[in-house]
Parts: sequence; C-alpha cells; structure tokens
Amino acid sequence: MKVFTLVSAFCITSTILVLTASGQDHYYWPTAVGNDHYYQISGDTEQMIRRFVPGEAHGASTLMVELIESGEVVDSGGHLHTTDSEGRVWYHGWLNSGTGAWVLFDQPLLYIDAPLAIGSTWDTWTDSPFGFYQVRGECVAVELVSVPAGTFECYHVHYSESYFDITEEYDHWYCDGVGLIQFDDHQLLPGYVTPVESSTWSSVKELFR
Repeated sequence: MKVFTLVSAFCITSTILVLTASGQDHYYWPTAVGNDHYYQISGDTEQMIRRFVPGEAHGASTLMVELIESGEVVDSGGHLHTTDSEGRVWYHGWLNSGTGAWVLFDQPLLYIDAPLAIGSTWDTWTDSPFGFYQVRGECVAVELVSVPAGTFECYHVHYSESYFDITEEYDHWYCDGVGLIQFDDHQLLPGYVTPVESSTWSSVKELFR
C-alpha cells in the first residue's frame, strides 16, 4: 500500500497558494485558481503527485493531477470542482485524456459535505455521457496526522466511488483551513502520500493553524 502525504504547497513565484473563497465557512479542497500542492509517496523518493488549479472551465475550477517519476510527468488527469459558501465541494466532471475534452455530469455530485463531523455521510449519484456515476462518503474519525509538512488535525473520510461497473474505495484526510493533507487511493497507488516541505509551507501553516 502506498500512501500520499503533503510535502509542499507553493507555486513557481514562491507565493502562498492555499487560497480560499471570500466568505467561505470551511475549506477542505483546493478549488481556488493558483493552488499548487505536491504529495510524496511513502517509502518512494522518486514518485510524487502534483495537484494544482491552473484555471476554470464550464464554471468550475480545473484540478489537474500529475504523476511525477524522477522529475518527469508520466501520467496526468483533470477534474472539475466548485466550493459553495458553506464549504461543500461539488464534483462536476473529469477530463477525457483520449480526446482532451471535459466530460460533464448531468448534475454535480457532492464530494465533500460541510461541516465535516464524525459519523456524517453523503451519497449522491448522477448520469454522464458514459453512464451512471455515484460517490459515497463517510467521515469516520478525527485524527492527528504527521507528514513532512507538519502535524495536522484531520477529518478522515472514506469514499466509495462507482462508475462503468467499477467500484473503488479510498481514503482522504482533510484539515479545515489547509486542505487535503494525506490520501490513500488503495487499488490505484497503494500507500500513503505525504506533503513535502517547501520554503513557503511554514508560512502557510502560520496562516491556518
């Protein structure tokens, strides 16, 4: 099992990139343009995941995800999200890597409910051009998570995601005010991912801890 943990949150201009929307009650997911986060796979110094928001499309933020090995991007994908005024995160569709076009759901799916609390659950489904899509989430615990960037109080959310006759289960750890601290995608890249420390990460923690 490989777990991904947050190692840095920065951009090429070395400015702080944990950005939140004005008036937003809770912050669990990087939907503001300019957010840029790097995650390290536990026990593997050659592989990293970069999750960044370069812009918007179809009225939503474009969250791009890159798998980096030995400094080279070897795989990538994209997702569309919005965050409402209460901090709930909605999933609008994904990037078809074969065509380069965005695949939109008939209705957005609730990806993170807010506020998170132990025992909270949500279950949403919709149709897409490729068929039925469902996301189920449950906040199973509040845990202190230590990663290269520091120690954070996190909401541990377990997900079950069904599409194309496939069901995947995975776990995310969110810190309110900072974002995604750690994730475990089980079948895809087993193991924990941790954040890498950067010159700006201490400044980020000063703002949100």
